Amino acid sequence: MVDCLASNDDVLAQMYRRGLRPALYEELIGFTEKYPEEQWKYRIVALGSKVRWDDAPGLSDETACLRSYVHDDAIRLAWTAAPWRPDEGYRFLAVRE
Repeated sequence: MVDCLASNDDVLAQMYRRGLRPALYEELIGFTEKYPEEQWKYRIVALGSKVRWDDAPGLSDETACLRSYVHDDAIRLAWTAAPWRPDEGYRFLAVRE
């Protein structure tokens, strides 16, 4: 396992260097409609969609993520926060600028 943490800024910098931008949650949903098998392989993150919970002091911004739940055979849109660990199975959805 790799024990290297990446911040949202680290991931975004890699995307921008490659001429990509982070996907919005609408693009995340569209991706899963076109490639439904991918959402069972990885936790797919759309860094372009963020939320800040005003009623939860101390929490950072969170980003949209599709997570599979094996116990009830479901995929759900969830919110999760950085830093990102490569060994946790996250994949970042990006689109061309």
